Amino acid sequence: MSFTCPRCSGKLRFHNIESSTKYFISCISCGLSGLVDAGFRDKILAYYTFLDNYRAGKTSNFNDLIPELISLGLLRDPNEIRSMISKCNLSIELLPEVVKDILFSLNDYVALYRFIDPPKVEYGCSVDELNINDRLKSVLKSYGIHRLYRFQEEAIKRILNGEDIVIVAPTGSGKTECFAIPIIHLISSSRDRRFFPLVPEGSRVLKALFIYPTKSLSRDQLLKIKRLASPLGVTVRIFDGDTSTSEREEIYDEPPDILMTNFDIIHYHLSHRTPLSNHFKSVRYIVVDELHSYVGAFGANVHWILKRLQRVCGSTQIIGCSATISNPGEFASMLFDRRVGVVEGSGRRGGFHFIMLYPSIRSFYSAIGDIVSKLVKYGYKTIVFSNSHVEAEVVKQVLDGRNVKSYVHRAGLPKNYRVKVEEDFRSGRIMVVSATPTLELGIDVGDVDCVITSPIGLARFMHRIGRAGRRGQEAIAILMLRGGDPISAYYKRNPEKYFTYLEPIYVEPRNLMVARHQLIAACMDKPLSSGEFEDWTDILKSLVDEGVLSFRGKRYHATQEGRRLLRRYNIRGAGGRVEIYFNGKLIGERELPIALSELFPGAVYLHAGLKFRSKSFRVDRGGYGYVEVERLPDDFQYRTDAKRTAYPEIIEVVERGGAYNIEALYCRLRIKEIVEGYYLRDIFSGEIIGESNLVEPLEYSYETYGFVFKAPEPIINLDSSKNYLDFLAGSFHAVEHVLIESSDIFTGSGSGEIGGISMGSSGVIFVYDGVLGGSGASLLLFKNLADAFYKSYEILISCDCNSVDGCPNCTYSYRCGNNNKPLDRVGAIEVFKIILSGVETRVYGEDYAAFKPIM
Repeated sequence: MSFTCPRCSGKLRFHNIESSTKYFISCISCGLSGLVDAGFRDKILAYYTFLDNYRAGKTSNFNDLIPELISLGLLRDPNEIRSMISKCNLSIELLPEVVKDILFSLNDYVALYRFIDPPKVEYGCSVDELNINDRLKSVLKSYGIHRLYRFQEEAIKRILNGEDIVIVAPTGSGKTECFAIPIIHLISSSRDRRFFPLVPEGSRVLKALFIYPTKSLSRDQLLKIKRLASPLGVTVRIFDGDTSTSEREEIYDEPPDILMTNFDIIHYHLSHRTPLSNHFKSVRYIVVDELHSYVGAFGANVHWILKRLQRVCGSTQIIGCSATISNPGEFASMLFDRRVGVVEGSGRRGGFHFIMLYPSIRSFYSAIGDIVSKLVKYGYKTIVFSNSHVEAEVVKQVLDGRNVKSYVHRAGLPKNYRVKVEEDFRSGRIMVVSATPTLELGIDVGDVDCVITSPIGLARFMHRIGRAGRRGQEAIAILMLRGGDPISAYYKRNPEKYFTYLEPIYVEPRNLMVARHQLIAACMDKPLSSGEFEDWTDILKSLVDEGVLSFRGKRYHATQEGRRLLRRYNIRGAGGRVEIYFNGKLIGERELPIALSELFPGAVYLHAGLKFRSKSFRVDRGGYGYVEVERLPDDFQYRTDAKRTAYPEIIEVVERGGAYNIEALYCRLRIKEIVEGYYLRDIFSGEIIGESNLVEPLEYSYETYGFVFKAPEPIINLDSSKNYLDFLAGSFHAVEHVLIESSDIFTGSGSGEIGGISMGSSGVIFVYDGVLGGSGASLLLFKNLADAFYKSYEILISCDCNSVDGCPNCTYSYRCGNNNKPLDRVGAIEVFKIILSGVETRVYGEDYAAFKPIM
């Protein structure tokens, strides 16, 4: 429903003020504005009140309302903004014009401004002091490298010493040289046969694998590595999905010294025993770049592929490279299944103007559209990072509406489309890209001037802003908080706390879905003896029972059925894919179970700026799905959210833990998800326009990991009109919401990967990884449960809303499958008070079996 301005008939924009029943209403055309109190979030009543105020002369132009908006804490006093700037020892006059425009436009609440100085660079030894080939020294100096950073020196020396290490430094700081220099030196030195004594004289063997997460990144790094290697006679080739048949034959016949590739290629060629897999036997050095990208199910697959590679290679030295994370040694040791040392450092880059904004009187998307328009006007190349593909697509829709040319870059889009986006952005033919984490990696996309990002953990925020300022120029980094989001509201009130917790990254090596497929693959690499992978004997036996493996001659072998099953497996997920077809042509894909909530019949699907509607959805017995879509008009302004529920089942308790005296069990779970219908929402505001039920609900069951605990009953005097069981269900549902939303602090915005189920009025709450087999995100929350309980309580009591059910800043979740019903904020506060007081609870199966789940 649209509303028109009483003065100029232009379109009115409504924004519900956080923690209140007030609306800020403004005309997009003439600027007529007003603050109206409309009872409990009643938009129609707000409009009529606005009309009455206009007739009575009580509406204003926006500038006249600024003092009131400042007094209500909706905008920041300009004097406070000036104070932030002066604390950075900066003059306002010397700030870039676009920074001043953003800070003083008074359209959003400026939570924080900082100038992040360029890092202090610690220099190490000169190139001449390195114990490497003289020819390599000359090559380095010819490219202007006369002195190393301290961390580069340490990494090179430790690699030359044969150590397994992980190198941790910001994007663009020179990590490639850390491993390329010593490995090229060692390979060139191997000509004297000390390192490869069994290689026939005059033969060339594959000695090193440089492994990257994407084809784009390996091709981006090829020239840099060839420049160092070729003058020493060290050969370098790429082998990926784009390598031609003739190039592959050349590599089979005469392998290079260094092969740049990815784990998809290694997985395929090991399991198919191709000529390339034979060359893996001679590999001595394995480099895994962009280590921080191997999280969740993809990381679990990589963990297994490295195990399989070791079966073929034998003794190897392994080196990892990662952007800044808090647990590099722990994570690398888990991924590589061996202890590794850590080398940390920084590199040269320009300074950053950091701005944290909270859109208190307009929507998140309106704020992004306005700010990007300003950046483009001032000539700033910008990446807008989103945390989901839907958000990235909506950002593009917003920019299209402002005549700002942009493209989407995300997983699931055709490769040729993404490559064109990268090339056009690098060349400057386009100034804006709306991206998901696909552009967090180190692909060279040119001289980026600004990064805008949705709320994200500090480590990933640093990865994202590392895309800007890589040519040494000052850059802009904007953290755009989300109105109506508990963790955003928390950082609005406590902006400095954003910088106090560098979250870890995670992988779940016990992912059973991954293990099943990778054990089949290992048997295809070469038959598995009964003494290998002893921890997985039960799974191997179950695979034999299923007919996908056979056991003969004291070895496990893959059957034809096992080979068929593996043929469709994608290592970048944990299980089934859903392919999306338009007019019979494959246009994209999504993974299960998330595809269930995004592609049900009637769902609106956004794809590279185009709009589609799902016509059909089916999943075959192998767990793979197919969706047929149809085009929607370009001016279709709605999106869909699934109405869904889920039923949890504990298969096995893996670990017992908890916090205060609340027992929590980390478990292997089976989740049955059901999509019953959907809500139709305005694509930009999120307002519900209508709802519909599916003729046939969709069901999908999968195994994953998560934890369960029992929340204590709140003790409170209820109004006699209120049903006690409804009160309990609302209280526990609110506890589940705020606990998961607060998990962003501990998981690096892992809340998007975490699901939650509150078992009615029982108090039993499940928190689980929303991917097949588990990702490890819920395990991080399980390990930080004491802090998460306290942070959740802090979020609830800090919100100044007076609503019984709470508001978007405390108890609401935009991921809720039950339209944020029922919720009880007061009851949730009491639950957390009791938890923090030390009351003891335990979980028993009969505690929840008879209760209806609420998501």
